[in-house]
Amino acid sequence: MLSVCLLRAFRLIPRIGPTRNELSMKLSVIIPVYNEEKTVLEVIERVRNCGVNDLQIIIVNDCSTDGTKAELEKLPQAEDLVIVHHEVNKGKGAAIRTAQEHVAGEVMVIQDADMEYSPTEFPAMLRLIEEDLADAVFGSRYSGREILVDGFWHYVANKFLTTLSNMLSNIHLTDMETCYKMIRADIFKDLELECNRFGIEPELTAKLARRRCRIYEAPISYVARRFDEGKKIGWKDGVAAIRFIFEYNLWNRESVKAQVVGGPRKPKLTAGEVSPTAEQGAPKEEPGGKAASSRKRGDTAKSSPAARKRATTKTKSASGAKAKSKAKAVPGAKIKAKSKTKEKAKPRRESARAAKKKS
Repeated sequence: MLSVCLLRAFRLIPRIGPTRNELSMKLSVIIPVYNEEKTVLEVIERVRNCGVNDLQIIIVNDCSTDGTKAELEKLPQAEDLVIVHHEVNKGKGAAIRTAQEHVAGEVMVIQDADMEYSPTEFPAMLRLIEEDLADAVFGSRYSGREILVDGFWHYVANKFLTTLSNMLSNIHLTDMETCYKMIRADIFKDLELECNRFGIEPELTAKLARRRCRIYEAPISYVARRFDEGKKIGWKDGVAAIRFIFEYNLWNRESVKAQVVGGPRKPKLTAGEVSPTAEQGAPKEEPGGKAASSRKRGDTAKSSPAARKRATTKTKSASGAKAKSKAKAVPGAKIKAKSKTKEKAKPRRESARAAKKKS
């Protein structure tokens, strides 16, 4: 077995599986487009000649302000082509979310319209899903294939975001921010995507990792475009990506845990509502019974804060009046009792004095 693995590693034994011409799964290619009038038609042509026989191309024009829409209108109608136009510019993530409902293939992949990525990589990536080795395949720009040297800080930012994502999602990727994310269509269509801009990359990665999908990386070629040539991602998107990495790997996990592990949450009750369990467990008696009278007292007590305040004030005043009356009544009674005893003792003292005088 070890010898077979070594021979296969050195390509002395051909790998068992479909070749480029034998791929049978239908691939849906999502192409978000914004102000790419110079390259969009050439990208579509490259996708059609990528080496995958059964294709669907979904183009989402994100309210381009140049001649992109006019270029797309030149294309003849075809069964493999779906074109959707946004009336308002929303971002790459929103364009992918729009295309989500149009996916008809068994596998989908995202393709930028700027020719940085080559669609000729699709067959090698699709083979891993066709052989049932992977649920998702990421095309890595930093896995040992030839690439046009990119800017240093752009490379550092990519590595930092990838490392941070790996730490929180507990998977090992070399290129989390890659555009080439090929995913089984049933999984992709089941994802509830939220990000509108470039935060879609960490969102997809986190949600695939949380589902414990089998993720492979395949080396791809990459021709980096400079900012003066129309590159759209900037430092603000990098800062936002940090927030999305934390949000979809950590903060969002609590809600999923509550729904899956803890069951559905109990609905919050508004004022005047009674929980179903309380209604089921409450004793049923006649309207004039004890339960009814106790409910009436409870309803009166729980009527409103102002009513409760007035009730407590009345109670305090009543108790205060009683205390005062008692305090007044007690000294008065003592005075009356003393006066009566004095009146009784007075004639005795007078009779005693008279007896002394006679003697």
